[in-house]
Amino acid sequence: MVGIVSHRDLLELIVRGKLNGCGDVAVRDIMKTGVITITPQTSALDALTTMRDRNIGCLPVVKGKMLVGLVTAHDYLTVSAKLFERMLMDCTEEFAKAKTNER
Repeated sequence: MVGIVSHRDLLELIVRGKLNGCGDVAVRDIMKTGVITITPQTSALDALTTMRDRNIGCLPVVKGKMLVGLVTAHDYLTVSAKLFERMLMDCTEEFAKAKTNER
């Protein structure tokens, strides 16, 4: 893993006036090096904690020197939404059962 470029890096270029459409910008000139990575064996909680603590939106998953995947903040948001929906449905079902038992 040599480096990574995020949408934040591109926005920063625009804000600083360095990306104005008048030429190409090489990835090597804007990428961040020293990328924080995880392995396939890293727990989901450890990955999430690392992303939160380091304020990063993406973690490359590497096996040896090979990139085998990416874990993103969007992945966690998707899972969180599904868990929240499931919890709400369970609460709604319990409430309905309690109301039925009152009668």
